[in-house]
Order: sequence, then C-alpha cells, then structure tokens
Amino acid sequence: MSGLRRAGVLGSVVILGMAVIAVLLAFLQGPDQIGPGFAAFFKGVAGNETSLASTTRYLTPILLIAVSASVSTRAGLFDVGQIGQYVIGGLVAAAVGAVVPGPGLVIASIALTCGAVAGGCWAWLVGRLSYATQVQLVVLSLIANSFADGLARYITRTFLQDPGKFSVVATRELPHEAWLPILVPRTSLHLGFLIAIFIAIAVWVVIRYTTIGHRLTMFGRNPRFAAVAGVDSSRFPLRVLLCSGSIAGLAGAIEVFGVYHRYQDGTLGGSNSIAWTGLTAAILIPAGVLVMIPVSMFLAALTTGLVGVQREIGITSGLGTLVQGLLIVIAAVALTKRVDGPHPRKTPHSAPAALEDQRSGN
Repeated sequence: MSGLRRAGVLGSVVILGMAVIAVLLAFLQGPDQIGPGFAAFFKGVAGNETSLASTTRYLTPILLIAVSASVSTRAGLFDVGQIGQYVIGGLVAAAVGAVVPGPGLVIASIALTCGAVAGGCWAWLVGRLSYATQVQLVVLSLIANSFADGLARYITRTFLQDPGKFSVVATRELPHEAWLPILVPRTSLHLGFLIAIFIAIAVWVVIRYTTIGHRLTMFGRNPRFAAVAGVDSSRFPLRVLLCSGSIAGLAGAIEVFGVYHRYQDGTLGGSNSIAWTGLTAAILIPAGVLVMIPVSMFLAALTTGLVGVQREIGITSGLGTLVQGLLIVIAAVALTKRVDGPHPRKTPHSAPAALEDQRSGN
C-alpha cells in the first residue's frame, strides 16, 4: 500500500472515530451533549499547553511498545510479552539510577541503557524458554507478563523499597538532576518523546534500507527460504526478541525517568497498562513501523480527549477503552484489506530473486 493510500485509510478511521464518539455521546447523554462533548474532547487533547503535552507524553510509551511489537511481528514471532519487558526495563532503570553516582546525564544514560538491556534479556529468556519447552511463544510471553509484574513487585518490596513510602510498593526516588528534561515548562512533556520518535524512524530506516531489515522481513515471510539464504534459523529469532525487547525495556525506563521518577507497583504493568494499547495496535495494524507514529498519536489523543469528556460531561471511564478497541479493529480490517486484497498475502519476490538480493546485500 502506498503512503498516500495508507494516510487515506487512517484519515477515514479518524473521521469514523469522531462519528462513533458522537453516537455514543448522543446515546449516553442525549443529542444536546454532542457539541459540548466534542468541545471537552478537543480541550482534553490540545486545549492548552498542558493538555497537548499530556497527549504527547502518552504517545511515548504507546509508540515505543508498538515499534517493539512491530519488529517481532515482522519476523513472524507472535510475541505479546512487551508489557513484561516494559516493567522489567522500568524496574532495572529505577534500581540502577538510584545507586549510580555522577552527574545527572551520566546516571540517566547508564540507567536507560540498563533498562533497555534488561528488557531485551527478558524477551530473550522467554524466547529461549519457549524454544526449550516447545511451548508457543504467544502463550509463554503472555504468562511472562504477569510473572514480570509479580517479580518486580517482590523485588521492590524485598530489596528496593523506599523506607519513606510504606503505604505503596516503590523504589527510592531518582536524583532530580537525572530526571529527563522537560521540553515545555510546567507540563509533563519530556525528552522521552523525542527519543521515541527518533527510535521509530531509526527502526524504519534499518528495516527498509539495510541487510538486517531485509533478513527480518524475509524470515517473517518464509523462514525456510531465509534459512536457505543464510539466516541462522535457530539464533535469529532470539536476536530479534533481544532487539525488540530492548525497545520495550527502554520504554519502561523512559517512563520511570520522565514521569514517575521511581518504580512504583501498578504504574507500568497490570491490565490497565498503557502498553497494552501500543501492543494491540501493532498486532492488528501490520502496516509498517513508520505508520505507528500517527496511529500512536491518534490513540494518545483518544486517551486524553475522552478523559476530558469524562471530566466535563460525566461519561463512564470505560468509554475510552471501548472506542480505542473498536477503531483499532476497524483500522486493522481496512489496512489488511487494502494491503492483501481478496487473497492471502503472498511473498512479493520469487525465491531466486530474493536469494539474489540476499547475496548482493540489498
């Protein structure tokens, strides 16, 4: 699908989303509340600097989790363990950031790197366990999400508990000089937003223009042929999980350093984690990495906009989740239909042509 067509589909989904919100407002609050409801929605999304910064702040974890899941999905690995990687990355970053000495930039750099590595190692470990036990990755990674949440809670309570926070399970607060810089004064928009955009673009460039990206796509489309072309089918999936898990781990570390300034139980993991939104979008909308930027922005806008509607109009808190889920499914059907047509997706290159591309490094 061309970029113009994809933009048209996403634009149609946005318009449809507004229509769904209008219908729900009319049904729940009456037709006379449609106008005030939309006013509250746009006020919640970008009514002022604070609202816009909040929307952009939500985009950061959604986008990074979506990119992480897109990488593994492109390789044909149905890994849904990004929430666990997100939690482990945040915990390790908080633990390291609380003990590493030095200037704030050094502390943040080391801790964010450790969080990314921890998320990657967690994903690699789950993939290795899946290979050893012959349990499907989707099942094991889903279980690992809950296990990671429980493990993080236990480690925090036992070894890392802040003695001044007995009422909650939380690590010590990070040094103020190590917090991610705020981009817009008196708002929640921090440097993590730019890091997320940079990583999304960098991953897209790698996938589109490098041999590694070519191998990733080829392995996802036809693992047997990829093996013939020289891809190590036993190690390559674990390397992919290591890379994708590192992105999810970095997302957790960024949330800790940019928003919460400590690891606190219930802020990253659990059934209400914002990471589920990015994971769901990546699984249902396999349209590429770069498209996740506008998709993530739209989902973040729905999150903050519907919070504004809830605050101003008094709708139920579950409306946001309902609308997000409905629109993700609609977008998935629309994009898949446009990409695949009436028949199942086929590999765009013949075997000899793909092999020749692999040999030439294109």
